[in-house]
Amino acid sequence: MPLRLLFLLAWFAPSALAQTSVFGRVTDFDTGAALPGIYLLLTNADHTEADRYTWADDEGRYALTGIADGRWLLQAVWRTEGLRFTLTTPPFTLGDAPLLLHFALPTDEKAWLGPSDPRPFQAKDLRIITGITTEGRITNDEGVALPGSTTLIQTVTTGTLEGRVWKNNRPVDGATVLLSPTGQTAQTAASGHFLFDDLAPGHYHLQISQDADTLDLSDLDIRKGLNELHIEF
Repeated sequence: MPLRLLFLLAWFAPSALAQTSVFGRVTDFDTGAALPGIYLLLTNADHTEADRYTWADDEGRYALTGIADGRWLLQAVWRTEGLRFTLTTPPFTLGDAPLLLHFALPTDEKAWLGPSDPRPFQAKDLRIITGITTEGRITNDEGVALPGSTTLIQTVTTGTLEGRVWKNNRPVDGATVLLSPTGQTAQTAASGHFLFDDLAPGHYHLQISQDADTLDLSDLDIRKGLNELHIEF
């Protein structure tokens, strides 16, 4: 059965539109494992643009695209047992370059609770526990250090190729993906997802194969920032 390319999206900043992207990954601070389902809210610091939001996917990755230049801040929000945790970045400036922002969050939220915050809470007693990031460190409202970290790269000079392979509207697990001329290979996950990171901008060749089916994609243009590729059998 032939493979069919659906579309490639290169999330970068077209100079005519003055738009860019914010993307990254949310992981466990202790283990490095992906944290899916974390809510990401992007807010304009000057209240001149509408809020944007998304959720981290099964691999903990997220992307917010078509963002106008200006000053923005990003929040990671998650809830558990009557508590809502909110981690907020300081305002950052978006211009022509995409912005890469990773969150490393503690799975055990008790680490964010002080002696005055006993558990458990009832749902009606919802409490909001707030963290603030400063140069990769996380503190609470009183400046006390909290576990976790953030990594912010203001100027992205390399490309990330993130793709998903589908068949009959279902993700394809175990397909082999070969990227040339680098020679890098990847296997699609159960979600159909594959990823190549830290790529120099330029032209690449991609080959996807599973069983007797093979698709060759030539002259694949990778630009700085997040490039998304969707493929369907």
